Amino acid sequence: GKLNILRQEMKDQCYETGVTKPEDDVKVVLGSGGCIQHVLMPYHFRTVIVRGPHTESWRNEAVTTLARFDKAVATLARFGKCQVEKKVFANEIRMYVTYNNPTDAANAAKIDKSELPENVSIEPKLLQARGNSGLQLQIEWCRRARRNFAFVNFEYETDRDLAQAMLGNIPRYL
Repeated sequence: GKLNILRQEMKDQCYETGVTKPEDDVKVVLGSGGCIQHVLMPYHFRTVIVRGPHTESWRNEAVTTLARFDKAVATLARFGKCQVEKKVFANEIRMYVTYNNPTDAANAAKIDKSELPENVSIEPKLLQARGNSGLQLQIEWCRRARRNFAFVNFEYETDRDLAQAMLGNIPRYL
């Protein structure tokens, strides 16, 4: 029942934060149990901003404006699982559509404008890169053994001992 729904919602929640501090250029998306689900570089995003007309008259047509936003959000929801947050400002209303997966957000941001309602636009909410964050990441993918390095297996101990004697003082791990 309701408890299972709440469990599922908590299981699907995620938290976006900087790698070492919240304002870092490189962000991580933490899922349930604190597991890293995504690493977001400064050019990655999970949120698409839906904007309406930037004018004070939007309040006079609030029902029409909100209906347009709902239609736009429904169109964007086709791209993947997302959460929607509405923010009202003096001159405009914005909807923030945050996807669980950055790839879904990137696909949604490429949507053809003809699929959106009139006077509604979308834009990605990009992270503001402030230059060098002092973070370096080194990734090694070992597809084959390095040069001057070998793996040797011996079926018999006597063969291993003979090889050790022949190698002399060459460093080895046997």
